[in-house]
Amino acid sequence: MTKTIKDIVQNDSGGDNPETHVHEDKVWELQFDDNEITTLTRSKMNYFLTKGTVPAKAVHEFKKWEITTTHGLKLRTWVVVYDDKSHLQLTNIDFYSLLSNGHRNRDE
Repeated sequence: MTKTIKDIVQNDSGGDNPETHVHEDKVWELQFDDNEITTLTRSKMNYFLTKGTVPAKAVHEFKKWEITTTHGLKLRTWVVVYDDKSHLQLTNIDFYSLLSNGHRNRDE
């Protein structure tokens, strides 16, 4: 992903895996700065998040969190849990960067 991720939309109703054509419970639509959209399944998201983590750790799970402030402002963060049960809570930009780094590192 040499392009910049502008937004990620989580589709809770799921979609078909483009490689296996099997229905997935959730899919994520990555929207790039050139308006291109790519759909990723949980396994691909985990793969790119794992490859983007330095030092190397395997991702166990990730989740989108929405936080509502006392003034009613909604903030989105992402929580990444690793196999060793350590975790990170990331802003959108940091989560997008982790995915992009994983895409760049995928062949290593």
